[in-house]
Amino acid sequence: MEPKHLSSADEFAQAVRQLRASLDAALALPEPDYAAWEEQRGDWWRNWTLTGWVNASHSYRAGSSMPLDQELLGTWQVLLPERDGDEADLQSHLDALAEWAGSGVQLPPEAWDRAFEVLRVGAFYE
Repeated sequence: MEPKHLSSADEFAQAVRQLRASLDAALALPEPDYAAWEEQRGDWWRNWTLTGWVNASHSYRAGSSMPLDQELLGTWQVLLPERDGDEADLQSHLDALAEWAGSGVQLPPEAWDRAFEVLRVGAFYE
């Protein structure tokens, strides 16, 4: 999935729906052969459980130098829940995020872009 530059809740919701669709496509493929050290599923998904995806997203966010976390401080718990889960939990969470973005949440345009970058990168960050 190519990086997107977002500036609104509607664009964020649409991008999250596309992210969910790419997860669905990856999950339709067989699991990788761990014995052969092949961890990628689909074109680029490596973290297809809620647990792996949240951990990767948090790691990326912590190591990033982008200065927009201040505007997202109140929303990180919504974006990246502190709980474990499997593939179905990640699918449900992405659905909930798209719905949440359509609920009238107000963020600066740069914050929507930053939030989606962290969500997208969580799919493959190691």
